[in-house]
Parts: sequence; C-alpha cells; structure tokens
Amino acid sequence: MLNDSLILAPHLLPVPTIEAWKQLIVEQNILQRKSPHTALRTAATIRKRLAPLGEEYLQDLLKLPERGYVQLLMVALLIQSPIVEDFMGYVLAEAKRTYQPTISKKAWPDFIDDRIRAWPDLLVYSDETLKKIGKNLLRSLAEAGYLDSVRGKRLQPVYLLPEVKNWLDKLNRPDLISVMECTV
Repeated sequence: MLNDSLILAPHLLPVPTIEAWKQLIVEQNILQRKSPHTALRTAATIRKRLAPLGEEYLQDLLKLPERGYVQLLMVALLIQSPIVEDFMGYVLAEAKRTYQPTISKKAWPDFIDDRIRAWPDLLVYSDETLKKIGKNLLRSLAEAGYLDSVRGKRLQPVYLLPEVKNWLDKLNRPDLISVMECTV
C-alpha cells in the first residue's frame, strides 16, 4: 500500500468530488488494478486512512524523504487500526525487549488467541478473514521497515524522524512514539 498511498495522496489535495475520484480510480486506473472493484476498494482504504489527518499532513507526507513518508503512513495506519498498535506493543516490543531476533511464524494467531478478550469484535470475523488481516499487517510492518520481510520476520531497528514525532504531537498521539519505536 506504500506506492498506492503515494500515488493517491496528491489527489486528496484538495478533497476531490465523488465523480472526480471515481474517474481517477476507475477510468484512469491510476492504481493499475485489473478490476475496477479492486481499485475502488484499495483507494477507499487509503482515503479513509489519510484524508482524516488533513491537508497539512498530506503536504508533509509528500515532502518528506522515503523514510519519513513511510513512517507517516505507519502513523496513519496506527491511528486507523488500533489492533496494529496493540500487536506492535505486545508482540514487536516484547520481542525487542527480550532480544529475540525474529517474531514467531505463529505471532499473529497467537496474538489473536491471547487478545481476543480485549478485542471481542474480532469474534465476528471468520478464521480466513483474521488470517488475511494478519497477512496484511505483517506486510505493512515489512514495508515500514520493522521486519526484514514477511517470510523472514527478522526484527529491524526503527528510529523515528523528528518530523514524525512532531506529527504525533500535533495529532495528540505522543503515546504512539513508544509504540513505533517498540519500547512500550
């Protein structure tokens, strides 16, 4: 989703009309998807994640070097998906704290089993859907540099840029600094 987010971010400034958005996603196929349905679903996910953070956020996202925009996209994911914050706090931070070089292949299913009481809404999802959520989460962590790859799951050090810390303060989410640095 990194590339898709970067493709769409400039088109969220200013907020496009529904018609203009559909024309961009479906007719121009800016995301280069095989089906219009897939393109619209991907675009909707990105728009829901980025648009609420405002124009100034989007402008900074587009100005920062790669490491910075990747970290700002991770901020957007954490704000939109609290389960990601929980996973990073319980799994990544714990692995880092105990000097484990990798996270377990079963890290996601084990996390779900352990945390289902804290997230009862997860009970409405099928096992297949939960598996897909985990796959997407691990891919996002690899894209953001927290893991060397989805397959290897080797932990990588991440140091937040000052601009990202400033944005977390602006968004009134300084609590995410320790989550993103895996020092919870």
